[in-house]
Amino acid sequence: MIHGGDVLSYQNMEGRELIDYSSNINPLGPPQGLYEKLIEGFQSLNSYPDIKYRKLKKAVAQYLNCNPDQVVLGNGAIEIIDKFIMQAERIVTYRPAFIEYELRARAHKKEWDFMSYNND
Repeated sequence: MIHGGDVLSYQNMEGRELIDYSSNINPLGPPQGLYEKLIEGFQSLNSYPDIKYRKLKKAVAQYLNCNPDQVVLGNGAIEIIDKFIMQAERIVTYRPAFIEYELRARAHKKEWDFMSYNND
């Protein structure tokens, strides 16, 4: 599985259980109290969230005791990886690694190479 969440493609694996770790799916289900918080938050759905994450950046910066401009946030790991790769001239990854490093580097036409992990 290249990237997670596509468990339907693997549904016919007879006699085998698939646990998808690639997309941060919690096998235990959502934490207690989450549904109540979601219902409370429905009132805020009438407007699109701040795409610059200003309030969240400020809160994270305060928690980490740093400046908000030192905080990088995104809607998932791929968006954050993409932000970093766009700023780099060359990308080097180790194998095995999350395939999105390579895919994002190629999408942005960045020089990309990999190094294999060797126990010797």
